[in-house]
Amino acid sequence: MKLLNQGHSLLQNQLRLFQWVPAWAAKPPRAFFLTSFSTLFFAVASSMAQVTTSDLPKAEEKAPSSKGFRVAFVKPALRFDLQSTNRIVASGSDQVSSALGIALGYASLPVKDLGWTANAALIGGSYQNYLVGLVKIDGNLAYTFNRYVSVKGGINLSRPPISQFEGYSANFNPGFGYQAGVGVQVTRTVGFDLDYVSMSQTGSITDRLGRQASLDMKESGVEAAMHATF
Repeated sequence: MKLLNQGHSLLQNQLRLFQWVPAWAAKPPRAFFLTSFSTLFFAVASSMAQVTTSDLPKAEEKAPSSKGFRVAFVKPALRFDLQSTNRIVASGSDQVSSALGIALGYASLPVKDLGWTANAALIGGSYQNYLVGLVKIDGNLAYTFNRYVSVKGGINLSRPPISQFEGYSANFNPGFGYQAGVGVQVTRTVGFDLDYVSMSQTGSITDRLGRQASLDMKESGVEAAMHATF
């Protein structure tokens, strides 16, 4: 009987000891580590997913709609106004026909942020059977609403690139103008611009008899361009 009571007491002590053993010790080691690793992996993955998802809109908004060097083909529809102080050159106003141009520049257009563009263009055409040309440099501030549409506006500096004009000696001074328009970015590389442009120059012209006339020139109209950004 005494031996039975001792066995019962020993069993109770062992049960009390097991109550103090942590719950993880009751599991096999392999099952414990698999469970712990799965729980940790799930927690880290959930945290990373939350951070990545919350950061996506900001990254998307600040990603550039277009950024890099540009080559553009320009098709202007310009009206040329000429004011002369001497009859050796007649004053007048007419449309510039067959106008075409090419431009090189740089653009930085971040989405939903202020950006800029800069270009140097050579434009040629015909005015009343005379070949005319312009070298134009422009700079613009731009705002890009999304990855496709932006607006811009800025100033330009332009002058004719020639010093001889149909047998006359010419001296042209660069003048300031402005432009404003909208841009559509089809892809990161290809896009289109449609601008209203106003340019002006001054100069003088001298004929073979030494007669001189002062000139005021202005070109204005719509300018369309297709550009590639690299």
